[in-house]
Amino acid sequence: MKKMLIIFLSITLCIGSLTAQSIDGNYNIDSLVVKYVMVTRDMNQVVDGVTYVSASDAAQSNYGLRVRFPSAADDAMKWEFELPFFAPGDTIRVTDVALPTAAHLAAGNISMDVDFVDGIYEFLEGSTYPTTQTVDCVTGPVNPGITDRGTWTDGDYGEDGAVVGVDANGNPISVLTGWGIITSGIFASFQAPNMATMTKGVDYGIKPDGSDTDLPNWGYMKTTYANGFTEAATGLNLGWEAHDGPSAGIGVVSTGDQYFDQAEADLGLLNGVVGIGSLPIDSVTIASMSALAGSGATITMPAPTATDPTATVTYPNDAAAIGMTVSYPDNKAYMFNGPGQRDATGAIVMDDSVNTTTGQTVSWPQGQFNGTKAYIFDPTGDLLGGGDKLPFSGDEGLKFTGYYATWNTLQTLLAMKEGATNAITAAVMATTPPNPNALPTAEELITAIIDAVIWQWDLVSLPDALVAGTVTQITAQFNTELTAILTEAGTATPTVALMTQAINNLMPYILGGMTGIEYGDYAALFVDSDGDAMSVDDSDWDVDPDSWYWWGDSTVSDTVDGVITVTDLPYINADGSINGTYYEGGRLFVELDANCIPAKWSQYIDSHWAYSGETTTMSAEDEGIVVETFEIKGNYPNPFNPITKIRFTNDRTANVKVNVYSLLGEKVNTLMNKQLNSGLYDITWNGLNSQGKIVPSGMYIYEIVSDGRRLKGKMLFLK
Repeated sequence: MKKMLIIFLSITLCIGSLTAQSIDGNYNIDSLVVKYVMVTRDMNQVVDGVTYVSASDAAQSNYGLRVRFPSAADDAMKWEFELPFFAPGDTIRVTDVALPTAAHLAAGNISMDVDFVDGIYEFLEGSTYPTTQTVDCVTGPVNPGITDRGTWTDGDYGEDGAVVGVDANGNPISVLTGWGIITSGIFASFQAPNMATMTKGVDYGIKPDGSDTDLPNWGYMKTTYANGFTEAATGLNLGWEAHDGPSAGIGVVSTGDQYFDQAEADLGLLNGVVGIGSLPIDSVTIASMSALAGSGATITMPAPTATDPTATVTYPNDAAAIGMTVSYPDNKAYMFNGPGQRDATGAIVMDDSVNTTTGQTVSWPQGQFNGTKAYIFDPTGDLLGGGDKLPFSGDEGLKFTGYYATWNTLQTLLAMKEGATNAITAAVMATTPPNPNALPTAEELITAIIDAVIWQWDLVSLPDALVAGTVTQITAQFNTELTAILTEAGTATPTVALMTQAINNLMPYILGGMTGIEYGDYAALFVDSDGDAMSVDDSDWDVDPDSWYWWGDSTVSDTVDGVITVTDLPYINADGSINGTYYEGGRLFVELDANCIPAKWSQYIDSHWAYSGETTTMSAEDEGIVVETFEIKGNYPNPFNPITKIRFTNDRTANVKVNVYSLLGEKVNTLMNKQLNSGLYDITWNGLNSQGKIVPSGMYIYEIVSDGRRLKGKMLFLK
């Protein structure tokens, strides 16, 4: 798909001409405001009543926070697991950027120099803009040069728009009309509405006359003239709104994708992601939350959803109610998604600083920074989802393990995953032939999960009545969670994905059931191999990898041709089960893995442009060109995905070769090797190497050889 269209500050210049006055010419951007919203989308996509999951989502996307212990580099001794984090519909990120002057644009190395004539636009050499690139599930900024030639329209509405401005003498000087992109190798497509009957909304929303439905992708243009339209246009105000989907041509399966499938492209399946390789971390929240947990029977905090910033809420301190002591690590008390320093009222304290590149003032919570290693500490329930954003209010998924992800948390999560898999497999295999669409009942699912948890914790001697009571309790909670999820999804039919989402919300109840057993008549069952008492809350210390206890011997010996080979057992078996235990328990200081979160992107742009003169480099047609030089005209679009056209002129009859190389000088593909006459040529490259495989994202060199002469250019391929 056009991944580079996941635009951080994308600019598209496609101007609709006015019947009353031509606006052909050259324009330069002088102001820009951008809002970008990324929302988690459902990987289960329904087309004509059939549910599909794209190949790219199946291979790389996840809703969770995938972490590793002890680190990604320690391949021989590690485990990884996906902790619940996002659910479909959650907002992943909102980006607001304001560059109000030419100086701000220059500081950010943003330059847009564009010519246009009737129906055609062209970005000139030297134009640059910031965008994003997702590589190996990490989305980061890039700032490439851009060349693109495309077509625009002011729609088939037949009106010049509405006069919206007059000069001091009452003469009309500005007109508002719709505008849109018809074709582009880089940018989104959007509609050109009739601005005489449609009006721009507060949040860029626009509604057709008499309709309650917003146009999903649309653009507008306000053109300013001098002296009552008697002179050329002096400036343009361009705005647009576009969302991932087939109608905009972005965020969908397309050629050039790593996991491209033509059938999925024909269906218009979405496959956009946000690659998260780091999270906000702070070093102050654990300390402040530890103090808050022991502060008394009640807590007074700012109301998390109140419009009044002075509003507070007082509620029972659940940590104190269950006798939970929130422990504090001796060093590196780092917390993923920590909100930063709080003041005496519990409000987050912000630091203001000036971005030296853009001149913007940036607010950042005190004590917070981006990083990849920290504790999963969740005193509000917000990190893993489902919490009300109030600390120690009783809804936290990790409350029974001291609010940390600990070794017991890992064991429980792995057991829940294994038990759910067993229940679903049993339901599928219950008929002859097996029914791949069969799902277990809620009781069957929870029974299998509890059985797996009991086995994982080595509690096989629990009485049947106690187990049955725990199953009944957690089944009821599961049904409550699933009903809410089905209602939100607008369906009464459970799916594996929706049931999995409900299971993810059960961890506090399953751990709670184990805690009830531990603190009750069967506490003696929670012992390690030496008979020492175990605890569900093992958050007072950190896991030490050297204190691992294996199931059986810690090595496996194998004799092959008389040679004895000794192999260390891995933490996790091939089926996902733990090949040992860690009876000492403890907090996990984990490393965040790269996470591809399935996302739907929305862009909202408002930009201003100044007229800088007549266009001299572009005509509506390239006919009648007399070629007198051997010259590269660039490639369009650039950056590109999935195809680009390399344009050059050849001034004599000669054998011409067009080769593509990597930056290391390795030949990637030969695009042309044949006799050409004098003329202007466009050679297409589809991002494939000589073996027909899609090349990695990055910069490539194209070389054109004619009669012993060589010319080279650069092009950027983004997936």
